[in-house]
Amino acid sequence: MEKPWEHYPYHAVSEQILGILRQKTQNTRSDLYFRVLIAFHLAQMAASMRCVVVTADRGRIPVNAYVCALMESGAGKGHSLNIFEDQIVHRFKEEFTKNTFPEVAEVSLDSEAATNASKKATEPEDELDKLNKEFHGLGAMPYLFSEGTGPAYKQVRTKAQMAGIGALNYICDEIGSNIMAAQELLTVCLETYDVGKTKDKITKSSSDNTRHEQRTEPVPSNLMIFGTPAKVFNGGKEEAEFISLLETGYARRLLFGYGNKGTEIEHTAEELYDLLANKNVSSNLVALADKFANLADRINHNTEIVVPREVGIKLLQYKMDCEKLADTMPEHEHIRKAEMQHRYFKALKTAGSYAFVDGGGVLTVDQLYAAIKLVEDSGEAFATIMNRPKSYEILARFISQSEDELTHADLDANLVFYKGSAANKNDLLQLATAWGYANNVIIKRRISDNIEFISGESVKDNDLTEMILSYSTQMAEAYMPQKPPWEKLHLLTQADGLHWVNHHMIDNYRAEANAIQGFNMLVIDCDGTISMDAAKELLKTYKALYHTTKRHTPKANRFRVILPIKYEVKLNAKDYKEFMSNVFNWLPFDTDENTGQRSKKWLTNSKGTYEYTDGEVLDPTSFIPRTSKAVECAKGIKNISSLDALERWFLLNELVEGNRNNGLLKYAMLQYDAGKDYETVEAAVKSLNQQLGDDKLKTDELRNTVLKTLSSKY
Repeated sequence: MEKPWEHYPYHAVSEQILGILRQKTQNTRSDLYFRVLIAFHLAQMAASMRCVVVTADRGRIPVNAYVCALMESGAGKGHSLNIFEDQIVHRFKEEFTKNTFPEVAEVSLDSEAATNASKKATEPEDELDKLNKEFHGLGAMPYLFSEGTGPAYKQVRTKAQMAGIGALNYICDEIGSNIMAAQELLTVCLETYDVGKTKDKITKSSSDNTRHEQRTEPVPSNLMIFGTPAKVFNGGKEEAEFISLLETGYARRLLFGYGNKGTEIEHTAEELYDLLANKNVSSNLVALADKFANLADRINHNTEIVVPREVGIKLLQYKMDCEKLADTMPEHEHIRKAEMQHRYFKALKTAGSYAFVDGGGVLTVDQLYAAIKLVEDSGEAFATIMNRPKSYEILARFISQSEDELTHADLDANLVFYKGSAANKNDLLQLATAWGYANNVIIKRRISDNIEFISGESVKDNDLTEMILSYSTQMAEAYMPQKPPWEKLHLLTQADGLHWVNHHMIDNYRAEANAIQGFNMLVIDCDGTISMDAAKELLKTYKALYHTTKRHTPKANRFRVILPIKYEVKLNAKDYKEFMSNVFNWLPFDTDENTGQRSKKWLTNSKGTYEYTDGEVLDPTSFIPRTSKAVECAKGIKNISSLDALERWFLLNELVEGNRNNGLLKYAMLQYDAGKDYETVEAAVKSLNQQLGDDKLKTDELRNTVLKTLSSKY
């Protein structure tokens, strides 16, 4: 979509108010929140004076605004609203309620009395007395209200119909806490957005409760729901109800704004005082209050904003572009589609309020594009809402950020959505665990005395330019922490007479109790149980560094395999030992298993050889104790525990469907390279083939492929 509005500024008066709010609240990170707040109040003034936009295609459209403004607690939400109500629009409100409304209402009642008298052939004075009695019996006309009932709303609406002026302005504070109580009013407001009309409800007529004549005159309504995102998107019934509101029609009606804490500029106390007490700001506030007070003059009642052909065409083009974008969205995103399809209507109403404030009866391109800019910003905020964190994501983050182990009771007490049956909670935990795998959050579960304990941590991606290690010339002391890049690691392994560990140490002293949690590579000791060539072949898909140790010989290969891991993992001594045990069980060859301590040291070898191999970085999440992924991995190994490490490796990693011939041949050649005789290798291949069950190769196929190639080697 072409975006010509991007080259146009925001509405000038709105930006002037924005500057004041930024300075008064010292919040420079909430412009969109402030802009939709401003849009609401401008529309509130225009609607109160019954301003309409006159279009060639849709006729007369009342100017009004529905706004959803969400801001973090402590970011200036209440302060900014108070500034607006007490220092910017207060004089409009005073002039409107004390003078304009009663004056216009008097004229409207006189006119209606004359019309009724003409129809009924009665005296105008008698009809006026009836109307006045009904009008004053409806109570005072509120400029705005924060709560109420459906019948009360319609009662006030009737008063505004009789007066021929005024709007219904509903402000719902802390929508997350009040959304249930506000359901009745929100349902009524759903009807009145477009043209200010609503369907009347039939009530029983009696001597105590006379059913008045139904009126059809439209009355514009404005709505602002605001609060803190945390109370709306809490994963509970409040969030579900809010999304339901969007689904039933509020998505296409609301302008959305998000606000955050803070400012990009740091001030001293003296600078801040001077800013807050700035006389220019005070004079600007006075000028704005005067300007808006003039808008309440009767001359502005029933202002018509005409949309000229040029502007109407640009609005229609925007409508068509939005509809094309909506058509590209998948059907399941029906809420987003509805919001996109109706952006043009929100832009038209917002542009109308800009035109009312600026004066003049014609909508300009500048005003239209300023409104579209705001509506597009609102659309981005709406996308943020629709892409909000799901309940299981919130659960995963909550667990990972807790310093202590948690029980189900802890989760139930702290998370409003963590309710229901044990099965529901377990499903939620499973989803949180699955989400964690893809987002570097590890969740662990253990049971003690029939109580399940849950813990977790956020792991960060491993930066291969900073490998964690410490080295020293001594056995236990002076272990200097280092973070060399992966490609330079051989400078350590091939150094002369250095000891090193894959952790940092408190006070540089090597001891298990001194190991600082956090490692990002594994060190595997191979002590003559497999050749280095065979190890490289088996682990060829992984990035690794191989280097020989001092006792290495061509006949008995002794070497180390250093594997970087995908994340930096923090484990205590017990968990690290279990982690390494899981690694040893996974490996396809026997290794020195006395290396499962965080403080285990290795000696460098200046006379050895080394070789880097490229491949994927090993994912350690399958080995972290008490995670479901590690449990699944261990279960798979346990099911074939009677086999040796090499056989297990091939069954789990190599002998996949479509690769059985090559996998069995690779297994056979590794046995051949190890120096075993043909009969031994043949028996091992046949035995492994049997482990494939229904997927095993038939005897003739095995003999004519794998065993034929193997025999040629002998």
